[in-house]
Amino acid sequence: MTLPDPAALIRQMAQDLPAYLARKGIEQPRFIGIHTGGVWVAQALLAAMGSQAELGTLDVSFYRDDFSQSGLHPRCGLPLCRSRSKASIWC
Repeated sequence: MTLPDPAALIRQMAQDLPAYLARKGIEQPRFIGIHTGGVWVAQALLAAMGSQAELGTLDVSFYRDDFSQSGLHPRCGLPLCRSRSKASIWC
């Protein structure tokens, strides 16, 4: 089995994304990388697009569905996402 090349996939996404956003009428997209694996992908995508757009990050480690089963209980009402502008997304 041959795994896909992440750099090639990111280049292809960077090439295809502007047309997709235009078709959907999205003029100011927001980019959010999910910790841990998705942050570097979002950073690489923005770099490949030559974009200076702000990147938000999302840490979902305390919002996993198996925490309740292992005795830990997720707490809502905490900010889920922080960006450089300190904007938050709330649970």
